[in-house]
Amino acid sequence: MAVSMDPNSQFYFLTLRKHACRLRYIIYQMHRGELSSKELIDNLEYAASILESNYVDSCRLQAEEQTEQIDSEDVPEEVRKWLALTFTQSVNDPRQKVSFKSVANAVRSGIRFDRLARRSLSAGLDIVPEKAAELLKEINNWDFDIFQLNEISDNNALKCVGMALFGKYNFLNKYKIPLVKFEAFLNKLQQGYCKHNNPYHNMVHAADVTQTAHWLLSQSGLVECLTDLELFAYIFSAMVHDYEHTGHTNSYHVQSSSDYALLYNDRSVLENHHASAIFRLMHDYSQYNILEKLSKQEYREFRNLVVEIVLCTDMSTHFAQVKEVKHMITSEEEIDKTKALSFLIHCSDISHPAKKWPFHFRWTNQLMEEFFRQGDLEMTMGIPVSPLCDRLTVNIADSQVAFIDFIVEPMMIVCSELLAKLLETLLQALESSDNNDRSKQTAAVDQFRLSQPWMKIIPENRIRWKEYIAQQQNKAEGNEGPS
Repeated sequence: MAVSMDPNSQFYFLTLRKHACRLRYIIYQMHRGELSSKELIDNLEYAASILESNYVDSCRLQAEEQTEQIDSEDVPEEVRKWLALTFTQSVNDPRQKVSFKSVANAVRSGIRFDRLARRSLSAGLDIVPEKAAELLKEINNWDFDIFQLNEISDNNALKCVGMALFGKYNFLNKYKIPLVKFEAFLNKLQQGYCKHNNPYHNMVHAADVTQTAHWLLSQSGLVECLTDLELFAYIFSAMVHDYEHTGHTNSYHVQSSSDYALLYNDRSVLENHHASAIFRLMHDYSQYNILEKLSKQEYREFRNLVVEIVLCTDMSTHFAQVKEVKHMITSEEEIDKTKALSFLIHCSDISHPAKKWPFHFRWTNQLMEEFFRQGDLEMTMGIPVSPLCDRLTVNIADSQVAFIDFIVEPMMIVCSELLAKLLETLLQALESSDNNDRSKQTAAVDQFRLSQPWMKIIPENRIRWKEYIAQQQNKAEGNEGPS
């Protein structure tokens, strides 16, 4: 029987070396005809048990590392349970990430500073209401008001953002998407987001995530390192990442043995559904298939990238993603594009504590109402109420301080470091470029100035919540919320 051991210990590596030598000797014996079938089977079973044990130990240590990061006596018990349940992975999660070409390789293949990404927004705003089109001129701002856009566009925020960015990046022309078909797709996409009438996971959230994802991409200069197809997949992923969200957590689906959980075997239940449902829509209904002009190779690459990015919006992958990105930042190896893009979408997905207080406070209230509705449902079903889902006991301010301290602020610091590394890679590629028109390239690069507005906003939001906690402690009726 294999003996469990610490994968970080010297004994662990010596043991692996010993068993590798044993396997090599088995191969030698097989070549010489010195090994019987029974001896071969026995040795292979032993080797398999070693590998299985090592896998379990590695997963166990990963889970322990994740929970240690949120194990603080300063955090209320229920908030700790929520953080552990939502942002850590199950030990038996087998999913591996797919590797694509790196950012550095893309840069070296030639930087195209005159790419169509620099087009004006006007190309995509022909069917957008005039007031909405005017507001969308501010889409490159971190403080873009997605709520105002939704109001003045008559609840069409996602459609407007989609039109603006598809026009800006010239996707309609590049991939021969008829405007009528794209508009039909956007209408159907918004319907999917409205399917369950969610307070938080709705099409306004999707529009907000898409605008934020666009901001991060344009700020880092990574847009210059992507192929047109990768850029298309990135923006598309942000738009569809919560398509037909049920308004419940993955944990709820697993605990209640929902149809979705049974269909997706308890693994990233919602994320699998989002990706599956949107591709099924385009596959089954040609009037919504905006990908029909892609070649088979383009479609396969596009689909692989979208599925990977959407699956990485599963919050249980949070700590694993942060760890991977930290390694990429400090490593001399080239940056993996898929991991970088997935992380930027993940950051965009939970970035509301990094937005100005009115936006953050509104998003928080909408998210908590969605949690409370799930808690109400769990009570009627007679199953345990999930953490932060009991509207009678939850302290919203405590939960947000913990969310900022343990999840959002560390994540956005890593995001800043990643953006800096990407910009550094871009500048290095420029220096080594053979292009003679250096003045043109230098002028283009000069527009990228690493902006980190969240470094000021996040501490301010934390202070607002802590002030509210102090008010609660001093007032028995402290439920008015910070102003």
